[in-house]
Amino acid sequence: MGALSLRARAVLGGAVWILFAVGLSGYLLLGAFDAIAERSFARNLSAQLDQLESLILTGAMTEAPDQTRLADPRYLRAGSGYYWQVERPDGTIVRSPSLQERVLPLRTLTAGEEFFTARAPEGFKILVIARGLRPQGDGDGTPWRVYAAEAIVRLERDKLEFRRTLFSALIGLGGALTLAAAAMTG
Repeated sequence: MGALSLRARAVLGGAVWILFAVGLSGYLLLGAFDAIAERSFARNLSAQLDQLESLILTGAMTEAPDQTRLADPRYLRAGSGYYWQVERPDGTIVRSPSLQERVLPLRTLTAGEEFFTARAPEGFKILVIARGLRPQGDGDGTPWRVYAAEAIVRLERDKLEFRRTLFSALIGLGGALTLAAAAMTG
């Protein structure tokens, strides 16, 4: 068995470097996309908490808690994977129609925000954001606890779709670069 020709070694060396560069690029792009997708997901949940907070501050949670609704209709449908709930200072829980009579896991949060994963009443994984809120002029200073949650399946589906598209593009790019390297050494 003879040694590889100079052309074969050049093509093989080029293919190894192309594989390395394409693999590193894919790794960096996946990390960047995951971080962006997760931040977007968290911002959406935080925006839902902002809506709930405004309902608390305007008195809607005190005056007509059963009539409280968020603008997003997905919070109306049971089992939709979109939930919100408010734990009032007196311990009463007001919740989205999507929760029906069930509740999200409660936290002993007094101020600030906290993210955690939990199981939805239907059993699938959800990301929950909780915020402790102390409205000004609120008698004893006991915090309201506000929660918004969404099924992680949408986030995971978006990540999977991006991975499939990225891998297809990188395989095509790697193949095209390898063919170009082979043609240039020929």
